[in-house]
Amino acid sequence: MFKFFGKKLNEQKGFTLIELIVVIAIIGILAAIAIPRLGAFTSRAEDAAEKADIRIIESAAQMYYAEVGSFPADISALTEYLDEEILDKYEGTTFDTDNGKISELKVDED
Repeated sequence: MFKFFGKKLNEQKGFTLIELIVVIAIIGILAAIAIPRLGAFTSRAEDAAEKADIRIIESAAQMYYAEVGSFPADISALTEYLDEEILDKYEGTTFDTDNGKISELKVDED
């Protein structure tokens, strides 16, 4: 009878507690390595988006110049050329009226 129970115990399938702990530890180490790298990707994406916004704003200033004959003093003059989202985010941004380049960039992080 004891052989019967002994044989049944040896035939059980599954992972031991130590194997599960090792797997969880490996997953934890991989997560600890991956999470900071994801933050760096997010930061680079935000930087690229802001650079694209700056190019859009300067292009809008060039279109303004083509129609009016002078560059705008600030971004509020570009309501016809820019989306509301960009106008709100960069409210207070000013231009060099000689060449249309941004002289002071103000970013609302909200």
